[in-house]
Amino acid sequence: MKFWAFFAVLLLCAGCTVLTSELEERASNGHAPSQYQVGVSLASQGGESANNTQAVGWYRKSAAQGYVPAQYNLGFMLLHGLGAEKNTSEAFKWFTQSAESGLPEAQFHLALMYKQGIGVEQEDDRAIQWSLKAADQGHLEAQFNLGVWYGLGDGVGLNNVEAFKWYLKAAKQGSENAKIIVGRRYYSGVGVNKNLAQGFSWLSMGDSSYAKLSREAIEKTMTVSEIEKGRALARRCRDSSYKNCE
Repeated sequence: MKFWAFFAVLLLCAGCTVLTSELEERASNGHAPSQYQVGVSLASQGGESANNTQAVGWYRKSAAQGYVPAQYNLGFMLLHGLGAEKNTSEAFKWFTQSAESGLPEAQFHLALMYKQGIGVEQEDDRAIQWSLKAADQGHLEAQFNLGVWYGLGDGVGLNNVEAFKWYLKAAKQGSENAKIIVGRRYYSGVGVNKNLAQGFSWLSMGDSSYAKLSREAIEKTMTVSEIEKGRALARRCRDSSYKNCE
């Protein structure tokens, strides 16, 4: 069963939800950022297909001028058939252009398209390559996916140390699933030196019922001093916004 992160969302921008006559005029005069902003405004008004259709038209104008956020949003709309007929090959084209310009969201999506063979021939090496690019820029879902793929040996050599590294990065960005996995790996010593206090700490920072159950299970195997140390580690980690968790 695959449980890695899937396709995310459209890019938005501050102040783009209000469509003004000045914005429309700049867009009509060929200003690429304004064309993109008009597209965002139309797409964010709700599920009206006419608005999505118009949004795709404005994204196309902006994307054709090389405006990277518009290239990404156009790819997203085409991938999901929003405002235009679904076209995975063209979506792949626009994701590639925006990914090559360094946009982490596009890199993440491109990795998933390679991973699943959507709009392009399936290729695990390319999926890893683009996931690494996105993850290195701090993309949480890309980091989590790398943890899963390295941890399962899915399309890449099994490497629990590398898997733990990426799970930990995702956990430090607040991923609930990553917190649980990091906690359990510290407890079992998979990919990292066994550390009951650290395991308890990360499971303590999880909010789900599964995190609670896992924490209660390992707590039964710990000494009082180990539990207190784990609680102190969790407080320090939270108070530092996940910057001081070691």
